[in-house]
Amino acid sequence: MAISTINTVTFISDTVIQLRDTLSSNITDPISSSRSAGEKFVMTGYPQRLVKYPIVTVQNTNIDSQKLGMQSELLMVRIPIEIRVWARNQKEKDFLTQEVMNHLRGIEFDSDGTVKASLIDFGITSAVNVDEDGQNTPKSRVITVEYKYILGT
Repeated sequence: MAISTINTVTFISDTVIQLRDTLSSNITDPISSSRSAGEKFVMTGYPQRLVKYPIVTVQNTNIDSQKLGMQSELLMVRIPIEIRVWARNQKEKDFLTQEVMNHLRGIEFDSDGTVKASLIDFGITSAVNVDEDGQNTPKSRVITVEYKYILGT
């Protein structure tokens, strides 16, 4: 799935939705055959209802910016995105985390990738385990990736 150009007016939601859609189209759902039609594997935000694990959530976090010159109307906006992989076990969590990282890293300079969509300077800033205690509890890893976007063009 191609990443579309990010719109200056809706750059926050566009970024989250584009990343959700590309992950949904390119990351393998280990239980796709048993997931019902109403259930999603990749979604924006944390689920509000019961889900079948594994899932991947995508949401933006603290956005900031800086001017690109003394009298410039352009801003360099830093857009951190939290991608959380929720899995049934450690092996599945590691596999899905690696798939997410490899996919995002791999599409940066594609002909229809993130740079073409005006999301530049991709980086993975952290990948933190957040596992619940106990047997049969979901295992998760919070991956923070970052893009920069020039606002005002």
